[in-house]
Amino acid sequence: MVGWFRTFTRDFQGAPNQGNHNQFVSEKVDTGTMKGVVFDRNRTSAAPREADGQFAIAALESPGVEVSYHASFPAEGDGKAVWTRFAKDGRLANSDVSWVSDGEKLAGAVAVRFTPSNRERRKSSRW
Repeated sequence: MVGWFRTFTRDFQGAPNQGNHNQFVSEKVDTGTMKGVVFDRNRTSAAPREADGQFAIAALESPGVEVSYHASFPAEGDGKAVWTRFAKDGRLANSDVSWVSDGEKLAGAVAVRFTPSNRERRKSSRW
């Protein structure tokens, strides 16, 4: 899990989330471009240890599907950092600005926007 340890070692000397960072990643694949945000942390070695965490949120951008993103923003507060832009037209700012946390909680976001054709139907289902 990202932020599990307080510093780059297994002691409890630093602040929780210290050393966390997010990174926007884009990769061409056969059917489009996969775009997402990788949530990671600094490590003392190149290879992750058993307890190191990393995860990603991503979506496939393809014809008729637009993916936008905001790599890093403070997780605390009212979410204005992303919501103001998203509320205008369903897009995020495509910000790849990133920083290494000095203890603050970081968040990242991915939004998918598409318009179905006249013949397509949107069907909602309940879990």
